[in-house]
Amino acid sequence: VLTFCCDPIPVFKNLTQLSIKTGPELGWESLPGLLNKSPLLETLFLKVINETSVPPQVERRFECGGGADEDRKTLMEQVKHFLEEMKLEE
Repeated sequence: VLTFCCDPIPVFKNLTQLSIKTGPELGWESLPGLLNKSPLLETLFLKVINETSVPPQVERRFECGGGADEDRKTLMEQVKHFLEEMKLEE
């Protein structure tokens, strides 16, 4: 939704936890921008529902220390790895 409705993505200065539930067919293009605009984000929970494979749900929880550059870099690397895994499962 952010890819199509918000240009640019606003800063979410009070966001500390974020849960995203989606299907694997949806694009993740706006996720890096959203993470960069959430300076206090500590927990990101991704739940991808894939009805065609077993197990029927893929869940991943990511945590970082809340804004330190090194923590944010680690979080981005973990999310990137997770999204690459999702592409392989398709």
